[in-house]
Amino acid sequence: MNFLPLAARNVAVARCGSRTYSTLLVADHNNKSLAKGTLHAVSAAAKLPGMTKLDVLVLGKGCGDVAKECSQLQGVSKVVIAESDQLERPVADTATNLLAAVQKSGNYTVVSSVASSFAKETFPRLAAKLDVQPITDVIEVTSEEGVFKRPMYAGNAIATVKSSDAIKIVTFRATAFEAAATDGSAAIESFNTENYESAGLEWLSESEKQSDKPQLASASRVVSGGRGMKSGENF
Repeated sequence: MNFLPLAARNVAVARCGSRTYSTLLVADHNNKSLAKGTLHAVSAAAKLPGMTKLDVLVLGKGCGDVAKECSQLQGVSKVVIAESDQLERPVADTATNLLAAVQKSGNYTVVSSVASSFAKETFPRLAAKLDVQPITDVIEVTSEEGVFKRPMYAGNAIATVKSSDAIKIVTFRATAFEAAATDGSAAIESFNTENYESAGLEWLSESEKQSDKPQLASASRVVSGGRGMKSGENF
């Protein structure tokens, strides 16, 4: 199944072999440590055809250790760190304005992230601001520029989608890609932030159910069973 954005959004692009571009990947973290999914997203972004530069954005407050973790990921060209009180607990509206500013400053052709809750809230806003179509939950990056595979109908079908937007907004499903190695040594640069305009969204609190069970999104191995096993002895 092929999907093409609206004709009004289409732009002529050269074949991947004849042009190069830069990618910005937004790190998923809690200001203290890097989420494992970002390692997989870096590996996915590295597969983009024609890409010659992969920068990682760390936004938050007091997240220097996270930036250092990102700088060690193989394939990362540079880490951009954006810190402010407003970004300590980022919400979709102000974070979108920051992402748009960083994209414009670096002239990034692709803005990407692991398919996290932050990306699900922020990337559709960013796509609307840039007047492009977001491509979410990518499970395969093909060798053709702008062509991806993603699940649909609760994973019962795999769609091949093609985007010819000038700027591509992409999220990757972490479990579909291997984690990037941690033997890199990228430079870390600061981005000058400002007080971004808000639509009224405000962070109030967060709650997390404590459990000693591994999280499905970060587990190194998942074993599943069901009716096909027929009995517990067969599991």
